[in-house]
Amino acid sequence: MRGLVLVLFIVAFPLVGFRTGETIYGSMNATSVMTYDIHMEGCAHHHPSWMARRSMVAQVIRLKSPEILGLQGTSLNQLAWLQENLVHYDVHYPKSMTLLGDDVCPILHDARIYTSLEDGTYVLDDLISAKTSAKDNLATSPFLNWVKLEHIPSKRIIYVINTSLGSLNTDEGKPAAITKMQSFVDDLVAGNSFVLLGNLASEPESPTIVELSSWAQESNVSSLVSISAMEDTQLGWEKCASGKRVDYVLLSKDIPANSHEVVDIAFQNKFPSDHLPVFCRVRLN
Repeated sequence: MRGLVLVLFIVAFPLVGFRTGETIYGSMNATSVMTYDIHMEGCAHHHPSWMARRSMVAQVIRLKSPEILGLQGTSLNQLAWLQENLVHYDVHYPKSMTLLGDDVCPILHDARIYTSLEDGTYVLDDLISAKTSAKDNLATSPFLNWVKLEHIPSKRIIYVINTSLGSLNTDEGKPAAITKMQSFVDDLVAGNSFVLLGNLASEPESPTIVELSSWAQESNVSSLVSISAMEDTQLGWEKCASGKRVDYVLLSKDIPANSHEVVDIAFQNKFPSDHLPVFCRVRLN
């Protein structure tokens, strides 16, 4: 009987996480990722202020507890508050915002599950580097944040890229940026796995998403199961039936998705942001 119990333990052990002291060891071959545009704090004319909604944003993040999280619409002040109120996360954001405006598009990862090896920021518009003043004009500069992570349980390398293309209001300005994005990411990851998170400000039928979907997998298309019926991610501040789908988790083609979910959580019929998070579980095969 003891031998049977030991065999069952050995078989089940790689499939579950376990905790010893203050260290948590995740699954040997799975992880969770989420993207969430929390909306800039300085735009409070027609919706609750950041002070009024920040606890709700943190609660949504805690409820899903993603091991990798990309935020958009996030100022340094918002990020500082979240760092104080979300435990176990290491944070990566641009070292200098001179060319990039107020949205720092941070990447957070669970420091118990991942070790960061390298990080950086890549500006998608070559012309921006020539501008040295007029900060209002620079705030629309699209850029990528990226971090190279080692998954502690499996020792797998995975790159995480986070961006917001909301400043490119139409698809007319996006083809060049998308081409640069793909080229940069391909060179950066050099064949390793990657996850691209972001508010891409385009709907699935747009040329932007069609092009990106031929290069990487959308989590809702490639996942084994969709946990929620909701697919639209930009619904406004009040719970409603439909909106736009503009927020995505894109996966390199070697990463299968187990599940996909648009996190439809409201508080008294109001959302903490005008965007809903996209959450998925993936396998690091």
